[in-house]
Amino acid sequence: MKPIDANKPPVLALLDGFPILRHESLDDRIKFDDPDQYLEAYEPSWQRHGTAMASLICHGDLSRSQAEIESLTRQIYVRPILKPHPHLNSHKEVIPSEFFQEDVTERAVREIFEGESSSALNVRVINISLGNTEQHYLHEMSPWARLLDWLSFKYNVLFIVSAGNYEKELRPANAEDSRKQPSLLNNQEEVLRGIDGNQRNHRLLSPAESMNALTVGALQGDSSGALKSSILGFDPVSDMDLPSPYSRIGPGFRGSIKPDIYVQGGRLIYDRDPNDDNLLTPIISDAPPGVLAASPGSRSEILTNTSYKAGTSHAAAITTHCAGHVFEMLEELRSEHPDRLSSDFDAVLIKTLLVHSASQNQKRAAYEHLRRPTNQARFPRYLSRYLGFGNVQVERVLECTRTRATAIGFGSLEDKQRHRFVFPLPVGTDIHGYLRLTVTLAWFTPINPFHIGMRRARLSFTGSSLKRKEGQVRQDSDWQQVRKGTVQHEIFEMTKSKLGGDGLELFVECVADAGNLDDAIPYGLAVTLEVADQEKIDIYELVREGIRSRIRVMSDGDVPS
Repeated sequence: MKPIDANKPPVLALLDGFPILRHESLDDRIKFDDPDQYLEAYEPSWQRHGTAMASLICHGDLSRSQAEIESLTRQIYVRPILKPHPHLNSHKEVIPSEFFQEDVTERAVREIFEGESSSALNVRVINISLGNTEQHYLHEMSPWARLLDWLSFKYNVLFIVSAGNYEKELRPANAEDSRKQPSLLNNQEEVLRGIDGNQRNHRLLSPAESMNALTVGALQGDSSGALKSSILGFDPVSDMDLPSPYSRIGPGFRGSIKPDIYVQGGRLIYDRDPNDDNLLTPIISDAPPGVLAASPGSRSEILTNTSYKAGTSHAAAITTHCAGHVFEMLEELRSEHPDRLSSDFDAVLIKTLLVHSASQNQKRAAYEHLRRPTNQARFPRYLSRYLGFGNVQVERVLECTRTRATAIGFGSLEDKQRHRFVFPLPVGTDIHGYLRLTVTLAWFTPINPFHIGMRRARLSFTGSSLKRKEGQVRQDSDWQQVRKGTVQHEIFEMTKSKLGGDGLELFVECVADAGNLDDAIPYGLAVTLEVADQEKIDIYELVREGIRSRIRVMSDGDVPS
């Protein structure tokens, strides 16, 4: 594990339960604030959720090899907002019943940025691995989600929120025939069809529908290795790294794509329900599989114990860990170009780059059996409720390769304004196959609670080379649905001839969407061009030189319009 640099202030914050501060995985890695003295309500063995979330934010999944664990070098800021339930034997950690969850959240966030302590003033990302199990998103945005949207814009901070867990039994499609065909219960297609038929009960938990927040679903995957033969039960979606059956699904507000992204949250295994052969019951334990994190143990192991768990909370915490690495990358860029990368755009650029690294890859094929005449015309839109923008591969945005080049942009726009960006393209090169172009735009919008649309600012990118044309294939998400939230993430495959010119011209535009827009809207933009590994050209060097030459031209005063 990497050592901590105590001289650097925290940029990641966790609103959760109280972690075990002296646990060997967390020792000196937590900058905590407990103004309400929540620790007094805890026994050490009850400090489960906050300890696990803090561990995953600091280190990621501990079941990876020591060489693969990339611990963050800054402390994280922790503000407890959960207490052990006073009456449940399990001492489940909850927001105290005498307070509204919105009030607790608002006060905690306000004191981060306006309180007397200066230790949290540099926070860019706040992790909320919590959800209201009594409030599923249907059509109307919850007060908690609206609060996060308001706080996000006011304080220029990114909230990373878990989609919520479906903790009940699963009923696969055609389960009533499983006595004749026992394999139906252990069949990926039947499990996915069962979830599809029960969509209303699998919907997001508040506040996961927040527009400005990055909502994280869980992939049924981890680094704990193959299932042991002694384990009872099975993995119902083991064929591919698919969204887990316990991960709640979208869509989000007004049909926007939610969850935005998916990250491994741990495998949860299932077995036949002892009282109903047609049901699959989740098996909950501290043993593998799952993601490995710090956890309370016996008195002798209280500072060293770890356990395996699975959930969207864990996926959100690992995403926040990835956000820390994206921030480190931005810091490196800022040290090289101190005048070109303002820290004011860190939060929105982290949001942009996390989504930019996502794609649905081949996971779409696993859901082809859900295609029907009623959803044929808009199947990508239908599919996004299960896959979002795809699974995060953060290494794609942390560094470029010979065949992949990424450029970032940022700015602020007011109503009816637009900015122009030019991304250099390889000219005169011999590219035999398709090029893959990924463009991501993300922003924070103020909200209008008195308007049905809520979102005051609608941003979008356009480009003449990105218009629908023969020889160009739009991948993954529906082109209209990607404009409904606060992220527009699109992937194109095309031949070089369809790009045209020596540069891809992109325009980022802003218009009022729900009443008047009087604020400047911060946004981040990321563009990646890549070719197949077998191509014998260096895309990265070509793009880098193209950017350098344009900067030299601009420095001489010949600024493109």
